[in-house]
Amino acid sequence: MTVPSEPAAATARRLMGMQGRDGLWGGFRLRPGESREWVGAVAGFALAEAAGSGLLPPALAAAARHRAERAAAALRACERPDGGWGYNAAVPPDSDSTAAALRLFAALGQDAPSASVGFLMAQGNPVDGWATYGPNRSWDRWSQPCPEVDAAAALALAAAGALNCAALVALWRRLSLMADDHGHWRAYWWPGPGVATLASVQVWDAAGRPDPRPRLPDAATPDLSALDALTLAQARGLVDPAAGARSLAKACRRMTGPGRWPADAVLLAPPRHPASLSGDASPEGRGVLTAAAALRALIALPLECPASLPRPPARAIPQALETLAQALGLSSRTAAQARLAGDALLTPVLAAPLPWPNRAVSNLARGWPVEFSATLDPRHRPALRLAADAGDPRLLPGARARAARVSLIRAARVLSLDPAPLIRGLAPLLACARHADPGERFLIWGGFDLTDDPDGAILKAYGNLALAGADRDARLALAARVIVAAGGIDVLPDLMRLDRALQAGHPQQMGLALAAPGLAGIKVYWELPCHDPLATRRLAAAVGLNPQDGFTPEIPGIASRAAARRGLSGLAIRIDPARGVVPELTLATQAERGIAWHPAHEAAAIRHWARGLGLSPDAALNLMAVLRSSGAAPRSLHTLTLGPGGRLRAAVYCHADGWLATRLARPAAPPPAPDPIAFPAHSPAPAPLAGGLS
Repeated sequence: MTVPSEPAAATARRLMGMQGRDGLWGGFRLRPGESREWVGAVAGFALAEAAGSGLLPPALAAAARHRAERAAAALRACERPDGGWGYNAAVPPDSDSTAAALRLFAALGQDAPSASVGFLMAQGNPVDGWATYGPNRSWDRWSQPCPEVDAAAALALAAAGALNCAALVALWRRLSLMADDHGHWRAYWWPGPGVATLASVQVWDAAGRPDPRPRLPDAATPDLSALDALTLAQARGLVDPAAGARSLAKACRRMTGPGRWPADAVLLAPPRHPASLSGDASPEGRGVLTAAAALRALIALPLECPASLPRPPARAIPQALETLAQALGLSSRTAAQARLAGDALLTPVLAAPLPWPNRAVSNLARGWPVEFSATLDPRHRPALRLAADAGDPRLLPGARARAARVSLIRAARVLSLDPAPLIRGLAPLLACARHADPGERFLIWGGFDLTDDPDGAILKAYGNLALAGADRDARLALAARVIVAAGGIDVLPDLMRLDRALQAGHPQQMGLALAAPGLAGIKVYWELPCHDPLATRRLAAAVGLNPQDGFTPEIPGIASRAAARRGLSGLAIRIDPARGVVPELTLATQAERGIAWHPAHEAAAIRHWARGLGLSPDAALNLMAVLRSSGAAPRSLHTLTLGPGGRLRAAVYCHADGWLATRLARPAAPPPAPDPIAFPAHSPAPAPLAGGLS
């Protein structure tokens, strides 16, 4: 009798825990959005196989089958009218996704929908192969056969009873010609060979193991993803069970905890047309596909749990924050606070075995989990300001939001702040997060502002008002509930009034600031598709301000008004917990993307801009210089805040691509991006703004 595999049971539990309320799973994030139909079918198929394997404890097997049946029901509900399923509901059906769904139905012993079987039959045949989007067209690379799709489609049709053994033999003889000297098949949609190799060897196995016999695939090398390591181990096990078991045991060393596998797979979307210059790519996200591959491998090659699991990644980023704070001129005491608060906020995020940047799980800082900023004040004052994603990004929204709250409580205690207002204020957001779309990437962010002032530490929490839905009134009502729960007065009538005055954009997020005396302030942000001068003036008038000429999105020389009308813009109002809305308005302007200004030119522009406003640029310039000493640190946006009497404050926000990449243990996996336009050092420096505004 085979001993049940403890890693398999743990992986099954982990996979079930990532299932969404819609019955499906999500992963990856290409231009059409997150994949749910395809990833959901793959995950459901893995659970269905595990449930019927006899290798899970009976209660767990029953639960796994129930979850797989939920996925099957969800897929039947979203089947296309003419059959088939796709990457997600926004794109046409394809062979890969349809094959995964048909294999799920077969594993559950359910009849496959005839329309979908017919759709997949029409996409290709064993002689010519199957493409993701058939039939074959010479100009369309996505309509040309590739090994992983050939094999997946044939295995699905065979499981549905629509393809016989002779057809599988014919396909195997075609596939056998595509193997390389390492016994691998090169995939089209994946950078590594694992998925294509396993699917091809499975065709050989399903065809009755005809000649030619496949060569034993080489084992995964350390530079390959966990998905490749697992699929290659299972493929090796089909050819040589002992070799497969050894490879699987080695792959299990990549686990960071029971059932926790690295989510380091990357999905490619190469250019579809020969004339296209760039494609797309996405990291996996929460690790659903890797967990599904692990479960299938562990069921196929059962083994005992490894004696020990590797330690979590070193806390390199929190430690580096201490050095960064000192480089910005802060005292050793404040720098130590930065390390401890950074550890509380960031370690749960960075301990997850994910590649960064990762737009599949975070929409902060182009997929990086941290963004830095610096304020421009009348006098230079050293400070460290950052915003960070909070909570394990692999969790479903409700659990991720709760994990974010725990991180914020830990950070508050490290900074000697009372977390009670945040605990109460976050409760309405957590309630909404339980019902959020499983693919939602922004739930709760954390952040802090640290200075050497005795009571200068400020902890911030940012919440996504879109958790309340698309209705703007519902979003404003959520903001008002958060404010009241945190200890502020009811400002819903004021928020409604300001929203009607704005007549543009939509309420997007809010922030709570916690200081030594308690809740220090609240901000509510509206996002606009571009800078709207008239809407800005309307909102300013509604809060009792009269914007002057200097209150613009422009930084002469690097941020023009025309560019501001092409990118996202934001407006924020401040709320005093005891007095309500106060006369203050913040204008946020996104930096123009795709342009990399020469550092000297950009610094000169910011210096002239700040001095024209009567502000010191030193904090911003120091931050940019320190971050850029480690690599790229593009400016992401800048803000200008107007207060009573025309007083102005400003801030510059920076990503820290190079600084983060050099300190993270795992390599970054960014989607391809167009080359930036570089401007030479001799670009003319901008003229200062006439007349400083105070």
